[in-house]
Amino acid sequence: MLTIEELNTRVGKLETKVAKLEAKIEKKSNEINELRYQLKKDPNNCGIKLKIEYLEGDYRKTTQDLTTARGTLNKYYTQLENTQKATRDIRPIVEFLDAWKERCLNYYVDELKSNDKKQEAQIVKASEEAYSEYFNEGRFEDYNAGVSNKDIKTKLKLKAEEMSEAQRNYESKYGKIDELWDKADHNLNNYKKLVSNMLTTEANKKYDNIVDNVTCKIGKIVSAKNLKISPKGELDGIIEGETKNCKILTFDAGTDFKWTSSQQCYHFRTRYTVISK
Repeated sequence: MLTIEELNTRVGKLETKVAKLEAKIEKKSNEINELRYQLKKDPNNCGIKLKIEYLEGDYRKTTQDLTTARGTLNKYYTQLENTQKATRDIRPIVEFLDAWKERCLNYYVDELKSNDKKQEAQIVKASEEAYSEYFNEGRFEDYNAGVSNKDIKTKLKLKAEEMSEAQRNYESKYGKIDELWDKADHNLNNYKKLVSNMLTTEANKKYDNIVDNVTCKIGKIVSAKNLKISPKGELDGIIEGETKNCKILTFDAGTDFKWTSSQQCYHFRTRYTVISK
């Protein structure tokens, strides 16, 4: 059986491979579309037809490779999760993080089609259209031509700033959601699997962080029988060490979603207090 380290290595390599295949498919698709456009202008061009035929064959092969790689990656995700579960066996911590994952997953699913997301997207679209309209009216050409018109320069700059701000606001809130939705090929089941895998990885890090903090303070863990989940859903109780105990209490660090290194998640903090036996 593969160790967690070996599984993580294989997962990392496959994730890189999948990303490269996705980029290759996007590039081939753009090349094919460009050649088809050229063929419309010159329908009897045999050279273009041969190029399209070759690229379409390569596109199909790459798509098959991507399907295979994703399937293998999902198998390793499952194997890694099962292996990690076997080594992460302090039930209250596991159950606490399972509840955290469910809370986050619900957010991702709800926000995917939320009215707030639609409204933010409309703001971005409106700002882009406003900038494009001003740009296409010829004012940008006048600006480049060196026309000394403060109003033109100021308005064009303002439209660009408004568009950039709207794009940044949307990206900060929904960029990760859109990225996962695209990776899932706009399929809800695939989307849920991607989010679940991402949150499982984060939850495992949180589990290890809790255990590492405890062992740093009290040494080897002897028992966690007095560690519970409170009615409020907090991790609350005592973990026993060989010579000292550690009181643990988690609490919400805000109800808003915040960005971590890889995704948005509900924040919680953990307080550790060393107590005598």
